[in-house]
Amino acid sequence: MAGFCGRPCESRHYKQIQEIELPAQQRLCDTIHRILSDQEAHDGNQHQGPRLGGAVVLKTETERLEDERAEEKRRENRYRKRQFLFNGILTVATVVNAGVASYQGYLLREYTRLTKISADASTKTAIAADGALKSSEKSFLKTLTEMQKQSAAMEVNAQAAKSSAGIAGETLKQSVVSFKQETRPYVTVETAQLKEKPAAGITLEVITNLHNTGRTPALNLRISHRFDIQTSLPCRYRSDLLTFGADFGIIDIGAGLVRGPLRVDSVRALLKDEADSINAASSFICYSSLIEYNDVFGDPHRTEDCSYYRPGPDLFLYACPEQRKIE
Repeated sequence: MAGFCGRPCESRHYKQIQEIELPAQQRLCDTIHRILSDQEAHDGNQHQGPRLGGAVVLKTETERLEDERAEEKRRENRYRKRQFLFNGILTVATVVNAGVASYQGYLLREYTRLTKISADASTKTAIAADGALKSSEKSFLKTLTEMQKQSAAMEVNAQAAKSSAGIAGETLKQSVVSFKQETRPYVTVETAQLKEKPAAGITLEVITNLHNTGRTPALNLRISHRFDIQTSLPCRYRSDLLTFGADFGIIDIGAGLVRGPLRVDSVRALLKDEADSINAASSFICYSSLIEYNDVFGDPHRTEDCSYYRPGPDLFLYACPEQRKIE
């Protein structure tokens, strides 16, 4: 069988060397081959037969047998040296492999430890964030901001879709309009009534409550309301009396909420003939109001409302037929 480094040898001396990978085997082969070659050359020079005048002296049978036994011992010594060298190299390779495996195990354990630390930190962060989220309360301003962002995003999407496909863009635009109409505030006069029954010498006062029936707040709301005495029904809506001055206050009305009372009075006391005419249903107290406000998308809206008083068991004002206008 071919031996180590391509030289004939006994398999008992080189059996394990075949398990070494080719690059390492080649390097070991070159080193061992060089060492053995030098040793064989040295041994051959020392054991040549004696010479006499340049001629080799022939040995007896006994000497030849002794030389063969000596050569056999030297061969065995060479084999032992080779085996010792091979075992040493194999031991070094084993130690190196064991060291590499140990270092790889250390790296794996370290990576596992760091991964666990990172996972624990992430878990703690997630728990803290979850606790903070659960304990936080949504404010009115945050709701307003989020809805404005949604509206802006929908409008941007609508414009992009319209530029790429006109029909799709128009459909999306209508969806935005529909969404705003569904979620916008609707403010109307919930109730309007006199403070007291008309009589000579009293100053009339109308008390009004507003109601937002929409799904989102009405912002920056202001109201201009007046009343006058008219001689026939239906009352005429007096838009000419309704103006807003610089001193007008503004309020916000949340979704589904009622705000009031809002009061407006006459500039003078009633005369006796005026009070008698109102109580006899010959003339009527006509109340006109103009309400302006913005929705959460920043769009303006307005409500025009008309109501009137007629004598009865209570002091409430009744809505004028077909006079309410909501924009």
